[in-house]
Amino acid sequence: MSPDFLIDRAKVMGILDIKSTVKFNAMRDDGVIPPAVGKFKRVHLWSNTIIQEFKKTADKQGGEYSRDLVATICCEGLIRLTEN
Repeated sequence: MSPDFLIDRAKVMGILDIKSTVKFNAMRDDGVIPPAVGKFKRVHLWSNTIIQEFKKTADKQGGEYSRDLVATICCEGLIRLTEN
C-alpha cells in the first residue's frame, strides 16, 4: 500500500474553495464532499489524493459536487492507493 498525505479541514476547504466553515460542515453532513479517512486527537484528516482527484473531476464536470461523485472518487482512490 502506498502512503498518502493526510490533510486537515483548513487545507480541504482551500482545495475545494469553500470559504465558510458552516458551509463546509453542511456539505460534509450531506455527503457531497469526501469523508475524513482518519483522526489525530481531535482533528479529522482527509486523504490528499482523494481530495485532489475529487476537485479535478468536479471541475471537469462543471464544478458540481455530488454524492455520486464522492462515491466514484473514493472507490477509485482507494483502489489506486492499494494497488501498489
